[in-house]
Amino acid sequence: MSEIKYISKKIFVLVLIVFIVVSIILVGILVTYLPRVSDLETQLSEKDQQIANLNTTISGLNSQIIDLQTDLSQANNEITSLQGLHGNYQTLIDSYISIITLQSSGYLLNGATFSQNANQTSQAVLQLLEYAGYVTIVIESNSTTTYTQVIYNSLGVSFNQKITVGESGSAAFPILPGDVEINIGNEESENIVSGIVTVNYIY
Repeated sequence: MSEIKYISKKIFVLVLIVFIVVSIILVGILVTYLPRVSDLETQLSEKDQQIANLNTTISGLNSQIIDLQTDLSQANNEITSLQGLHGNYQTLIDSYISIITLQSSGYLLNGATFSQNANQTSQAVLQLLEYAGYVTIVIESNSTTTYTQVIYNSLGVSFNQKITVGESGSAAFPILPGDVEINIGNEESENIVSGIVTVNYIY
């Protein structure tokens, strides 16, 4: 019986020693790792704060991107508008250059027929011509006395000129801006005169 008690005491002492050793180890682990856990929690809290700050920054940058995209869209619209204006201005410039260099033209009459009595003058054109230039008049008729005449008053200039073209001929007259009268006539004594006239305005 005493031997059993002795063994029980030994087991108790052994368990007590193991408990003390384990307790010391646990205390050592706690002493060693608790500050680390606290430090890790602090770092985790700082990282969470950094993530929150970065999310705020990202949100701000996304807002800036939207604003920049809006600005870019407006700039593209302005560029498109300016390109349209440039095209319009270029068309106007090209048109004026064409007028200045007398590269534009248009028919005032194109193959119009006429018939008149002997020694008669008739009006073929009375029209406002906007630009300086000249007119060419081509006539085919049955009379050698057929003539064409241009009359206008413009910019202090009084113009009245007559050119005989005969049965088949042409004449050219300078034009200043204003109302221009173009006549066709003949100097026949008896015969009726008929023919075809074309008037081209070059400006």
